[in-house]
Parts: sequence; C-alpha cells; structure tokens
Amino acid sequence: MIAALAARLPDPLLATAVDTVAGLGRYDSPGRAMAALAPRLSGGLLRTAVGITRGFDELADYVQASNELALRHPPAARHQILLGSLRRVEGRPVWTLELRRAFVRLVELLPAQLVPRALGSPRRCRRATARPPCSPRWAPV
Repeated sequence: MIAALAARLPDPLLATAVDTVAGLGRYDSPGRAMAALAPRLSGGLLRTAVGITRGFDELADYVQASNELALRHPPAARHQILLGSLRRVEGRPVWTLELRRAFVRLVELLPAQLVPRALGSPRRCRRATARPPCSPRWAPV
C-alpha cells in the first residue's frame, strides 16, 4: 500500500512512511515500498532509508530499494551503493524472480566499467550449482 501511495503522500508523512517500511516483514515487500518512496527522500531521511534498507532480510528487497535510493546520491556515493549491491548479489546460489528483476535494474544503473563484472555473476552462480549431466546418481538404469 505504501508503494501505491508514495507519490501522493504529503511531505510531512514521508518520515512516518519510512518508519513504517522499517517495520514491514519479509513478505510485505519492503523493498518495493522503499523504492517507491526513494524519489521523494533527501537529507537525513535519505540516510535513514539507506540504513533501514541494509537491514532487509531478503536480498531482492535490499537490491531493489538500494537501486532507487542510489539515484538520490551524488555519483561517487551512488557508485559505492551500487557496488555494495553487486557484491551482495555475487555468488548467490539461488535467484528468485524478484532478485532477477532487481539485478536487471542494478545492471542498468551500474557504471560502464562494472557491467562486465555484473554480467558474469549469474553465469558463475549457474556453474557453481549445476549438476553434471550424467552423474552416477542420475544416470538412467
């Protein structure tokens, strides 16, 4: 609901909305809610939102919110936030649909020199978790 109302919330209620997102559980899509609020945040409220995002349980929520919060920062800080998201995603063995969507957005926002590194991340994960095609356990009898 916060995500749907984010654009229409009066400015005095933004701090309350950010605090509410902090209290959302992992199944309440806190990443989507924070991402929707991000374009309206600045100053201390923006720093608070970044801190709350670091505590999200689901990686997809963290990446989704961090992507949009990074856009509110100057380029140097933006790149550091996006690099932090990339580091957390690298080596992740299981990719949910939400994480894949957030990762695509992350790649769009990354500086050009980090895009090759990002695009190699899912490939490394697939290789690390793939079973051999004819392992003895799965061989036909």
